[in-house]
Amino acid sequence: MNAVLLARPTDPAYAWTLVLQGEPAAALEQANGVLCGPDRPTASHAVAESARLLAVTMLGDVDGSRRLTERILGGTDDACEDISLSVALTTLSHTAWRSGSVANAVALLRGAVRRADRSSAGVAQIHARLQMSATLTALGCFAESQDVLDQASAAVESSGERAWSAGVLAGRSALEFSSAHLDEARVTANASLFAAEVFGADLFVSAARRTLTSVALSSGKLPSAATQFSRLREAMDAGQVMPEDGASDVRLLESRLVAAQGEWAAAFEVARPLYDDLAGLSPVLLDEPTAAAWLTKLALAVDDRPRAEVVVRTAQLLASGSSFPSLEASAAHAFGVVAQDSAALHYAATEYRHPLARAAACEDAGCVLVNRNDAMNARISLQRALDVYRYAGADRDANRVEVALKRSKNRRRFRPVSGWSSLTDTERKVAEAVAEGLTNAVVAQRMYLSRHTVDFHLRQIFRKLEIRSRVELTRLLVEHQATH
Repeated sequence: MNAVLLARPTDPAYAWTLVLQGEPAAALEQANGVLCGPDRPTASHAVAESARLLAVTMLGDVDGSRRLTERILGGTDDACEDISLSVALTTLSHTAWRSGSVANAVALLRGAVRRADRSSAGVAQIHARLQMSATLTALGCFAESQDVLDQASAAVESSGERAWSAGVLAGRSALEFSSAHLDEARVTANASLFAAEVFGADLFVSAARRTLTSVALSSGKLPSAATQFSRLREAMDAGQVMPEDGASDVRLLESRLVAAQGEWAAAFEVARPLYDDLAGLSPVLLDEPTAAAWLTKLALAVDDRPRAEVVVRTAQLLASGSSFPSLEASAAHAFGVVAQDSAALHYAATEYRHPLARAAACEDAGCVLVNRNDAMNARISLQRALDVYRYAGADRDANRVEVALKRSKNRRRFRPVSGWSSLTDTERKVAEAVAEGLTNAVVAQRMYLSRHTVDFHLRQIFRKLEIRSRVELTRLLVEHQATH
């Protein structure tokens, strides 16, 4: 490698090539060689500066990444060009995302795209859009994510930066999986791997492998899922990973794979570090819409309710500071699993933007209703989940729901649809708190719920009790308590 570097001592573009090859240490050395040279800083230095920042971030040097970002944004050298500003903004966005500041992360990415478009460097325009697409896909903003990927593809064609086509394809495969198009996701992910091999863009291998693992897992092809996951691990170990791709997301995926093999206790041990690292838990819950519900369910499976409740509170904190429906759905889903609250689970199903997440919430609601002998409503929820799973080709998930549907046919007793007996445990607690004169915001704080979730529960209470005001609720509660 050193011989190759010596052959290109002042080529800043080669530092980006090394980044694409998944060799951040070599990219850093190449960029430093350009920046430490005797020449007066030029636009070429900005290219090297941006590659250096990306390489340092990939190497996990948090302090170094922060110092370089501050240097670029502060304009303390002449390398403060649009390309380096764009990468600095994407780095700040990554930091904001990991800390749970979702709105700030999105705003910074929009700024990164604008800055990149002011640059003549195609790599900046593509890089910023790939980051933007990944974030939008995670939030369920599928149409905008598709537009951003189309723009990135056009930038690849116009700039001749063909190696980046592997990244565009990896982004498309993630979007297709999130949109419940599993067959398309598999084909596109394999195309990404092919492009990565042809153009030497190993940076995107892990993203494509992760999608292939998820597709195989949902499809019930466990041997294939295990093989893809093993190759994903190899790619991660080789450094073939984007800066935003974390080991925590891979750990979450591994826990799902182990649980699919029936080893719930072992799956929990795989995921245990996620519960115990509060700072690292937030990005995991943001990256995967059903992560909160899954980790909650996994903890409950081994009778670890405290860890389940930690996940619920973290999801609710993320939702409370955001206006994105999928985050609110994620929090409601996790809470519904812990509280066995079908209303919260149905609310999650209505708010999710990810079809498979919506199906998972419907499935969980149906299972709660089965256990409460509400066979009719259970079948409605389970059938909704089954329809989505079948459409997506998620055979393993569909088979699981079909088993639950068979269970529901043996249940005959129905839950009341109105009156006090129709309220869930959570709805009763909300009703009692509201009757005390507490505002919805205070109730949310007391019960570790988001304000939106409390609003939803109160609407359900009013509907079931056929009332329209808090005063009527207080009167009915007093009357109910006096006769019971």
